[in-house]
Amino acid sequence: MQINGLGTATSASPPNHDRATMPDHEFDWDVFAHYELLEETIGAVLNGPGALLEGPGGVGKRTLAKAVMLKLQDRTLIVDLEHPERHRTSMELASKLRRIERLGEVARFHELGVVKKLLDSRAGGRHVVIFIPAGLRLGASSVSFLSSLTLASSISLLCIAGGQDGTEPGAGNDLGAAVDLHPVRLHPLTLGMTHDLLAKALGAEISRIATYQLWCASAGQVHLLAAVALDWREQGYLDFAENSWVVHGVAGPPGPRSRGLVVQKLRRFSKPEQRVLRILAFSEEIPLSLLVALNPAQAVDSIYSEGMLEIRGMYARKVRLRGGLSSQCIAEDTPPGVALELLEQMCNTPGADGALTPLVLLKWEQASGIDSGARLRLQAAEQAYAEGQIELCLQILAALENAPVEARLLALDAAIRGGQLERAREMRSLLRLELGEGLPVPGSRGNPRGPIDRIRLELASTVLESLSPDAPTDAFQQGMKRTRVDIDACLSGEPENREGFLVLRGRLDLMGAETSFLLGERFDTGGTPYIHPLLGRHEQLRWQCFQNLHSVRRGEVREGIRRGRELLFSLRQESLPPVVGQSIKLHLVDLYLLSGEWKNAFELIAAAWIGGEGSPRLTDVNGLYSSLKSVLSGRPREALELMTVEIEQLRTVDTAGYLPLAIAAAAVAASFLDRETAERYLAELDAMPAVADWVSGQTIAMLRAEALFHLGHAGEAVSCLLAGAIASAAHGDLSLELAQRMSLLRMGHRESDAQLLECAQQIDGPVAELVAALVRSLEGNNRELQREVLGALRALGHRSFTDSIEVMLVRSGSDIELTPWKVAYERAGSSLGVSGRSSASSVLSLLTQRQRMIVAEAATGASNREIANRLQLKIRTVEGHLYQIYQRLNVGSREGLIQIFLDSIPGSDLEVAAEGWST
Repeated sequence: MQINGLGTATSASPPNHDRATMPDHEFDWDVFAHYELLEETIGAVLNGPGALLEGPGGVGKRTLAKAVMLKLQDRTLIVDLEHPERHRTSMELASKLRRIERLGEVARFHELGVVKKLLDSRAGGRHVVIFIPAGLRLGASSVSFLSSLTLASSISLLCIAGGQDGTEPGAGNDLGAAVDLHPVRLHPLTLGMTHDLLAKALGAEISRIATYQLWCASAGQVHLLAAVALDWREQGYLDFAENSWVVHGVAGPPGPRSRGLVVQKLRRFSKPEQRVLRILAFSEEIPLSLLVALNPAQAVDSIYSEGMLEIRGMYARKVRLRGGLSSQCIAEDTPPGVALELLEQMCNTPGADGALTPLVLLKWEQASGIDSGARLRLQAAEQAYAEGQIELCLQILAALENAPVEARLLALDAAIRGGQLERAREMRSLLRLELGEGLPVPGSRGNPRGPIDRIRLELASTVLESLSPDAPTDAFQQGMKRTRVDIDACLSGEPENREGFLVLRGRLDLMGAETSFLLGERFDTGGTPYIHPLLGRHEQLRWQCFQNLHSVRRGEVREGIRRGRELLFSLRQESLPPVVGQSIKLHLVDLYLLSGEWKNAFELIAAAWIGGEGSPRLTDVNGLYSSLKSVLSGRPREALELMTVEIEQLRTVDTAGYLPLAIAAAAVAASFLDRETAERYLAELDAMPAVADWVSGQTIAMLRAEALFHLGHAGEAVSCLLAGAIASAAHGDLSLELAQRMSLLRMGHRESDAQLLECAQQIDGPVAELVAALVRSLEGNNRELQREVLGALRALGHRSFTDSIEVMLVRSGSDIELTPWKVAYERAGSSLGVSGRSSASSVLSLLTQRQRMIVAEAATGASNREIANRLQLKIRTVEGHLYQIYQRLNVGSREGLIQIFLDSIPGSDLEVAAEGWST
């Protein structure tokens, strides 16, 4: 795909690996990014006194002005005051504007007539457009002179608002006050605009993670986005894989182009403004009150007006720079002496202690030329680990020379938590050679930290071994019991290390809650309260999150979700760092999904991610959640398109182990659209090793069963779900068991209704209560209660489930025997009589008129494209209707749909029947 000089898109075939390269001069980033403003600006110039382009520096005001002039050059006379030497008329007008300041009022009035006559003669009946750049300095007389010129209907102004990019206040602002110019406001790129722009520039789709990293690195600035993308492409960090663009890590490297643009922009600011930017670049996030205390308020206001700052929080307002690469480049450009001066000023300012976290201080000391000690590096790594920045933690620890045992134990914990199990096993082997194997003898002499370090090592070893696929089922619980006994023995035998052993006990509880959830095992808190007395702030949050997850697992849904909402409320009060806040919000999404409250999960997924309404959504950042939302919401094509890109990204970088889950979700979406693609994904899924995470493994099995059912393998799907439900019951995971048995009911398997009712009655949650009521209504044939329950379940987001049950109820009549359509027709064969036709007709009556027309066309053998042409619809509209039809009629293939249609009509003239339905 290319964009010509006027911003018009011209399509091209999808690129292959060789052709999908980054255009350098053929793609005008700015014009495409603001194409919707191009016609607005042209209309204001041709139909009024003119247009005033406003916005922070770097958003493309000048490029948009050039695009307007390029498009109007054949229809108008362009007087370019930015480069007057290029045209005779421009030179003459610029000269007169310089002279006009020295003339009296009468002479200026006479000169106005002369200039007006000159422009009319040169224009030859065309419209005259005078371009005034932001840096052009005009006096009051010149502003009044240009304002008077615009009174003529054939003359208008195209101005860029002054005071931007560090220039002196120019003519734009003054003319904006003197002339009624149409304001055209340009904003930094949103995440959605960035994705569209990159897809057009790169000629193919791009993953959500790659888009998000580029958006953060460019701070939403068009010029910087182009430079960063070019840098990453040349370095091989941004690469083309199969049919989409992906990145090869979790944070992109700055390159010479992008660094040069940031430094060039930094040089344009005044010295006080540069100080503001450098303090923000080092501080990551700082209270607004502290920033104003460190800098003149005018400099802070100027940086804010440039769109360089993001302010969040309703009460304790905090501010940070927009974009990670901007911060990195500004910090790297800061001379060591300046960095040291700023650091000393920061340290001597009251209230700055909270902003100087170990991570911030490490970054500042490195820029100041200070050789940071091992202790500060270890504290920074501990902070990164506590905040969930596992890769950053490992990077800091890897840079430590002669790392102490404490640092290597932290690296071992980080590798295990980050899923890097092979790396963790290597670390454990080296530590065992140094510390020895087994637990220490209480009261033994030697290194005072030796017992603590060896217990930490054995605790990490217990977790690591339990995550192995061939680990015994009780290995983790037995290891935790042994470790707890030894910690208690050391507490009584070594009172001088009491504080260290108490910290170990708190860590033992946290790792027990986390690992038991990952393994799907029951967790006994042993009377430990929800607010753990032995854990720090960030570890406390992790403890509470896993307590909530365990609550939902064992059926205490309302309690778990209530506590999850309380954590989110603390996020809204801005008491948490952004990276921690993101994990808390994702935690509540997971709680909603596990408890079956899908509508609440969808709303939270679609809501602002963090930092206010201007921040990205979870769907913008994480393609997996986007596709799961699309699958559960009944939009398979959208889900498959999303998942195809995200799978390629996960094949490149998958730190969280999401790839099997993504492939399973793609198989479900493809099962509605393309049988061959769905079977290919299922075959790949079957060849993958088992997932250690219990919830992920069971979710993958449920998605696999769903895909199998839609492909016509109902027996295998039911067997898979039954095995999963039995396993969930054995593990005490009531929420997963409920979801699995609900799927069985939807597929027509009623032999486990009693187990479904028993499971639902043990859960304190709205979905479980509705399911229990539904099962009882089926036993008592209470149609009114059935309608109420199904309506409530639909409101919670279970549309496909309720559609399937409604179809079964309508088809079954008074018998209420919930058997899938496909099974019913296989039993009945071709001998289905009048009652069968009547039953099929009653089910088809659930469809809308448009859906019945699509069914009729499909029954003639027409493809989706042919149906779209016949009914004058878009092909995606047809596919969306077919998906809803499959859900309502509970069929998994077009053959089953056609069979229902054939059984609903008398006779065999299909074409006549289809024509009647279509009319």
